Amino acid sequence: MHLTSAPPRLQRMLLRLQPYSLTIKYRQGADMEIADALSRLSPQETEPISVMDIQIHEICTQFSSGILQEIRVASATDPELKELNYVVYNGWPTNIKQVPKILKPYWTFRDEITTEDGIAMKGQHIIIPHSMQSMILTKLHAGHQGSEKTKLRPRTSVYWRGMNSDNV
Repeated sequence: MHLTSAPPRLQRMLLRLQPYSLTIKYRQGADMEIADALSRLSPQETEPISVMDIQIHEICTQFSSGILQEIRVASATDPELKELNYVVYNGWPTNIKQVPKILKPYWTFRDEITTEDGIAMKGQHIIIPHSMQSMILTKLHAGHQGSEKTKLRPRTSVYWRGMNSDNV
């Protein structure tokens, strides 16, 4: 298959892998414990999988469980994040023209967006609901570590559209 004939997502993935020299070896699924456990994990799963001795304890260690719960609740009522969670769970359309208008700004990095227990994430960054952005910004500025450190801190843990123009 030539790169030009590959689907766009595959083209992007292949371009990202170019700097690396890879050797791919087959391993049976049962031999890859974490991948096997994650492949069996359902988003609706609330109980540990009894046949597996693997657990994920914390995804977002930079936030307390109370703040994560607030983000989860606010995300459930935020129209943009509700739609984003729905599209991520059900799959992105193949064409940007089919994407709801409210989600078009996310199109360019759609492959980085995941949801974890009702919280949308862009890579390792939590996508903060609109109603909580000023509160999170205030908390991040509370340390008064100087302007550069203050700007760097939110960029390593949170994301929202327009974040750079919100004095972050």
